[in-house]
Amino acid sequence: MQVYRQREIAGLDKVQGAYVGFVDSDDYIEENMYELLMQSIKENDSNVAICNYNTIENGVIKEGIINKPIKSFAIELMTPYGICGYGVNKLYDISLLREVKFNEKVYIWEDTLFNFNIAKNQEVRYSYIDDRLYNYVQNGESALHSVNPEKQVTILNVQNEIVNVLEKVDKNLANERKVHFILTTTNLAYQYKNNIQEYKINEYLNIAKKYLKSGLLKERIPIISKIKIVGAMYFPKLYNIVKERRN
Repeated sequence: MQVYRQREIAGLDKVQGAYVGFVDSDDYIEENMYELLMQSIKENDSNVAICNYNTIENGVIKEGIINKPIKSFAIELMTPYGICGYGVNKLYDISLLREVKFNEKVYIWEDTLFNFNIAKNQEVRYSYIDDRLYNYVQNGESALHSVNPEKQVTILNVQNEIVNVLEKVDKNLANERKVHFILTTTNLAYQYKNNIQEYKINEYLNIAKKYLKSGLLKERIPIISKIKIVGAMYFPKLYNIVKERRN
């Protein structure tokens, strides 16, 4: 078994062990984390083992919330309080990763995309232990606000890829992610309205329009979500004025 920093892309080509895990440089793990994850893999005949985690913010420990997973790996990645898209609270059979790498051009949700690409064409047999063995240290602003606009836009590619995978396994969850994609896209389009072409946001606006034209508003999604995406898409100035006043 070998452990790598999550952004060590080249490391996967050098792995000689049977299993691999990732640790971000700011975080730390409990001494027995990988021992327990390895034990879980052997006892459950799984090829991915997952543990619970803590979030450390300004020295204060906050327990992460992962409910016991019961659905498929791809669905649980996007289910509220599911197994999370993090790459760091997991131990992977290296055979799952031979054809998958972290996308160096993605700066936000890159680990979620990584996990979805694993699930896309392979059977993921996962096991879960509730022990909080990974300690995620939060520093300052969120990733979405601490990187430049061009890097922020990479989250749209990830969200679109997630929709493509979910449409094959859970239509309702895919529709939820379409709503999220539309709202994120229109938010970035409004925020950088003078640079839409430069940051290629227009490409994602076209995808958002395609989702609407394909009948998203007729699907079983909350009425408030329908109001938000119509307002954000077709009346962005008014929508953002209302949103700012409510905040």
